[in-house]
Amino acid sequence: MPNAYEIGRRMRQASQGLIKQRRVKAVMGRQLSGGTRTLRKQVNDSLLPDDRIFVQIGDNPNNTRVAINLRTDARAGLPCYIEQNEAGQWYVESVADDDAINFLGDHAAGANVPKKDVEASGGLVIPGSSFRPGALLPTSTSNLIFQVMPFHYQYLDSRKFWGNTTSIDLSSYLPATSGVWAWVWVAIDPKDNTITAKTSAEQSLSALLTDSVLTDMDMSGLIVSDAVKLQEGDTAYTASKHPIRYARDFSTGHSLITPTEIGTGLIGAGRALSLDGPITISGALTIKGIMKIA
Repeated sequence: MPNAYEIGRRMRQASQGLIKQRRVKAVMGRQLSGGTRTLRKQVNDSLLPDDRIFVQIGDNPNNTRVAINLRTDARAGLPCYIEQNEAGQWYVESVADDDAINFLGDHAAGANVPKKDVEASGGLVIPGSSFRPGALLPTSTSNLIFQVMPFHYQYLDSRKFWGNTTSIDLSSYLPATSGVWAWVWVAIDPKDNTITAKTSAEQSLSALLTDSVLTDMDMSGLIVSDAVKLQEGDTAYTASKHPIRYARDFSTGHSLITPTEIGTGLIGAGRALSLDGPITISGALTIKGIMKIA
C-alpha cells in the first residue's frame, strides 16, 4: 500500500496532468514574461541540446517540460502531441494537425487555384488540411464518394505506399435503421493495400454521436484514416451536416506509421518493441533476454 508521501506525489501529478498516458496535447516552447515563447533558452540563458525543446502541457505556464524532438519542425507556440516513455522522458510524437493549421493561419501550407478567364469570381484557395497525409476527403458534394490522400506506412517488414488510386463509395456503409446516424471510419487494409470502411454502432438522431463511439470500434489490422458522420438515407456529402473527424487518436487498431504485424526475422538487441494486445502468435517465438508484460 502506498505511503502518504507516494499518495501526495500521485495527487500532484494528477493535478498537473502528468500521469503517464498514451498521448498528451501540448504547445511547443516555454512561456516568457510578456507572453512570448522560447524553444530552447533556459532561465540561465544557456540553451537546451539541439534535440530537445520545451513543451507546455495545458494552460499553466509552470507546467512545462523538456521533450526530445526528432520528428517535427519545431516552432514556438505550435500545438503538438507528446508521449512519455517508461523512463519518464517526454518526447514529441507529432504535430497536432488541425490545431497547427489554425495556429499557422495564412502561413499554413495550401494551394491557390487561379481564376480562369471564363469565371466571374476569383480563384479557389485550398487549405493545407486537404494535403495532410492520410486525410479523408470527399470527391464531390453530389455523392458519398471519398478518397484518402497518399501516405506511406509500415506493414510486416516492408514500407508501403497508399497512392490514392481508388476511392470508396460510403453509401454502402450507411446505418440501416431510419432516424439514426453513425460514424463511418475509413481505413487502408495493408494486406492488399485496398481502401475499406467500418460503420460504428448506431445512435438516435436526438442523441449525441460522441467520440466514445469511435473508441468502441475495433479497427485492428487496419491502417486508419478519418471518420465521417452519416445517417440512413444520405445520398450526398454536406460539410455542415457530415463533419469529418480526425479519428486516429481513438483507434484500437493502428496509426499510419505503426506496423500491424511483425514478419519473420529478428528484432535486434537494443531495440524496443511495444504492442497493444491481444497478441496472436503463429509459429515459434524465441525470446532472448527479458520480456516485460505491463
